Amino acid sequence: MNVTPVNSLAQAYDTEFRARGRREQGWGRGLMAVAVLIWLWLGYLLVFPFSVDGHRGAVECKSRAFHETGYLRESYLVDEGDTCDGARDWGPITAGLLLSLPPSPSGVPACSCRVPRRSAPPRTPRTSPA
Repeated sequence: MNVTPVNSLAQAYDTEFRARGRREQGWGRGLMAVAVLIWLWLGYLLVFPFSVDGHRGAVECKSRAFHETGYLRESYLVDEGDTCDGARDWGPITAGLLLSLPPSPSGVPACSCRVPRRSAPPRTPRTSPA
């Protein structure tokens, strides 16, 4: 079996290629973490009830996602009032969702690019005893 030895230039290029791949994966993981944290925060804002200090004291508000009280599906403004509607306005929630859009599609390919593992050194063929 004829194995060509790898020269030092190829080894340097290979080492740099692997380091750059690991760096890209780190950036991808970081961008995905940012997007996931934004999504978790938006989920918290939509799902959990909250309280607002109004001019008449603290007002308990239901979540935006689960606010229906009866058979008719009323709007959040009609169901909860001006104070609760103003506290969890759709503007910042939509802005947060739009803020999470650039990191997620750019983080997925960077995170999923695979750096090949360093292969084992070439094996020398065994000679059978004569």
